[in-house]
Amino acid sequence: MIPIILSVITIIVFILSITLVIKKRKKEGITGIKSALTPICFYLICIINLLAYWFNFVGY
Repeated sequence: MIPIILSVITIIVFILSITLVIKKRKKEGITGIKSALTPICFYLICIINLLAYWFNFVGY
């Protein structure tokens, strides 16, 4: 039960974080892919970790 709750919380925080970053970038007028590359990489790490946990590829 706890892993399901943690997964749901992670997904909710992930979506809220993406919307927050997009709003801040629009507010500041920042465009371009080079400046967005770091957040994209961190979001991909989050997705990969979540998928690894769901499909039991964590390594333990």
